[in-house]
Amino acid sequence: MSSSTSPIILFYQTTTKDVYIYFGSTLLITGIIGELLNLIIFQTLRVFRESPGVFYLRIMSLSNIGQILVAVLFRTLNYGFQINLLRSSWICKMREFLVHFCALVSLTSICLATVDQYLSLTRPNLSQMKYSYRHGVIMIVLWLLHNVPFLIYCDMVSGSCRNSSTTFSTYANYFIWPVLLGCLPVAIMLIFAILSYISVRRISKAQINTTRLSHERQITSMVLVYVVFIIVLSLPCILYSIYALNPPYTDTESTARGRLIYGLLSFFYYESYACSFYIYCCVSKRFRKQLLYVLFEVHLKRWRKAFGQLQQNQVGIQQITSTTN
Repeated sequence: MSSSTSPIILFYQTTTKDVYIYFGSTLLITGIIGELLNLIIFQTLRVFRESPGVFYLRIMSLSNIGQILVAVLFRTLNYGFQINLLRSSWICKMREFLVHFCALVSLTSICLATVDQYLSLTRPNLSQMKYSYRHGVIMIVLWLLHNVPFLIYCDMVSGSCRNSSTTFSTYANYFIWPVLLGCLPVAIMLIFAILSYISVRRISKAQINTTRLSHERQITSMVLVYVVFIIVLSLPCILYSIYALNPPYTDTESTARGRLIYGLLSFFYYESYACSFYIYCCVSKRFRKQLLYVLFEVHLKRWRKAFGQLQQNQVGIQQITSTTN
C-alpha cells in the first residue's frame, strides 16, 4: 500500500478488507451449518422425504453449500486474508463454472418448490415425487450444459480470472446476471408464492383435510418468507452490478468506494444462500419442534446406542482377553 495513499482511500480499503474477513467468515460458518441441518431434517423425517416440494429444497440446500464454498470462501480468502487460490487456469475455470451452476440450480430449485407448492394445493395429481425427480434431472443437466462456456472462455489474465470472449461476456453480463439470476426467478417466486398463500387461505376457510392443511401451511409459510428474503437480499447487489457494468469511476477514490459498496452488497446477496435454515426456524414453530426431535430423539439416541454397544464390545473383548491369559 503506497505511503501517498490518502486517508479516505485507506479507510475504504481497510473497511473493505474487514468486511470480507468478518462478514465472510460468519457467513461461511453459519451458512454451512444451517444448510447441513436442513439436509439432516429433510432426509430424516418421512413427511419431508415424501414431499415433492421439499425434494427441491434438498437440492437447493446442496447447491447453497456449493455456492458458499466456491464463492464466499474464495472471496473471503482473497480479499480478506490476501490468500489467492486462483493461481491456475483450471481453478479459474472450475470456480466460474461452479459459482454460476450452483446459483442457477439454487434459484431454479426454490422456483420449482414454489410452483410445486401451488400445485399441491390446487392440483395434487401434478405434485408427485416422480415429477420432481424428472424435473431435478432436467434442471441439473440443463445448467451443466448451459455453463460449459465458462470452462472454455474463462482464464487467468494479468493475474485475475476473466472471461476472454467478448460475446459470451456480454451474454453473461446482460442476460445471465440480470435475467436468469435476477428478474426471471424473482418473478416466478413472487407469483407462485402469492398464489400458494391465497390457496392456503381458501382451503383453511373451507376446513378441508386439516392434517394435510397443517403440513402444506408449514411448507408454504417457510417457502414464502424465504422467497421474500431472497428478493430483499439479492436485488440491491444485482441492480448495483448492472449499474457498475459501465462504472463512472474517474479516480482511485471512486474505485475504492465502489469496491467497498460491492463488497457489502455481495455479502447480502450471498446471505440469501445461507439463511434458509434460520428463516425456517423463525417462521415455523413446527419446524423448530422437528429440529429438536431429529437431533435429540433420533440421532442423539442413535449415537448413544452405538456408543453403548461399542463400550460393551470393548468390555467383552477385555474379559475374553483376561480369561485367555
